[in-house]
Amino acid sequence: MSNNWSVRETEKAVQQYQSGDSVSKPSKPKGSTAVPEYAKAYLGDLKRYLEADVTLSSGGKTKGKIHIPFTSEEDFRRLKKLITGV
Repeated sequence: MSNNWSVRETEKAVQQYQSGDSVSKPSKPKGSTAVPEYAKAYLGDLKRYLEADVTLSSGGKTKGKIHIPFTSEEDFRRLKKLITGV
């Protein structure tokens, strides 16, 4: 927790540890920037509403992406209906 790692970074570190490799903080992709605080503030709301492991990424000060994984066609249709209302 003191490293402030994301879930994916923590998973990678655990895999490295289990395979006997030295564990170091996974590097961020070049050009990535921190997700703005205003977006982080509502991430929990999105996760709860969509009941999905929503993640955010940022490509700059004013650009970002919302990532919404789905596990099946049924799950995709459920998410689509929640987002579009149709």
